[in-house]
Parts: sequence; structure tokens; C-alpha cells
Amino acid sequence: MESLQQQWFPAGLCFGCGPANMDGLRLESFANGDEVVAQWCASPIYRSGPEVVAGGVVGTLLDCHTAAAVLRAVGERDGKVPYVDGDPWVTRSYQVDLRRATPLERPVELHARVVELEQERAIAEGHIECEGKVTATIRAEWRRIPD
Repeated sequence: MESLQQQWFPAGLCFGCGPANMDGLRLESFANGDEVVAQWCASPIYRSGPEVVAGGVVGTLLDCHTAAAVLRAVGERDGKVPYVDGDPWVTRSYQVDLRRATPLERPVELHARVVELEQERAIAEGHIECEGKVTATIRAEWRRIPD
């Protein structure tokens, strides 16, 4: 099964989730009920400290993963996927809480879902977990770019 990113943007170059960015993180998000989920494993090049993923990488993963949740929700509501069919949305702001170290070279699971959806604004929440423990959370505000 293709990820949402592969379906929507197969030539996408986003550092976090662009399928065509061979130097990026290449996050792949999948629909699962009312949320999107992903699995990812950090190689040592994303190191911050001994066996720990850099906080900026964690933030990028969560930002891109909330993007998948928002684009999916807006697409289901409007019958067209933002960016693919025009109507771009962007992150306005986000807050990431690093609750514990996200480990290198161990699979982590990402979860995100939209908790508020308006015509030109969405709020998504998500988290990363490893072995059943939440390592980071996000609350992100997304906005439609006006014409």
C-alpha cells in the first residue's frame, strides 16, 4: 500500500516526508481510522547525543505527520486534496514537547489526528512513541494560504 505522501506527492522534495528526497527523512503516513500513523527508525546521522535523535528531527517528523492528518481531513471534507488540487495549507505554529529521549536505531510509531477543522484553519495533535512510551507530543495549527 502506498503512503499518503506517495499518493499525493510522489515527486515531493520535503525534507521530512518527500518521497523523492533521497537525503530526507522520508516519513510515510497511512490512514488508520480517524488518525494517521507511521513507523520510522532513526539512523545514527540524526544523532543529538548518545543513542538519541536530535530534537529538531523529532519536530520535523511531527510537523510532517500532522500535515498528513490535516491534508487528509481537508481532502475528505472538500473532496480534493490541498496542494494536489491547489488550495495550499501550511503550518502556522506548533509546540513540541520532548518528554523523553527518542532513541536511535529503534522503531518508533507516530500518531496524529485533527482535533479542530474550520474552513481555513485546523488544529492537529500527535505523538511519537517507542515501546509503548510517548517520547514527544505536538499540537500544530495549520492555515489555508489565501488566494
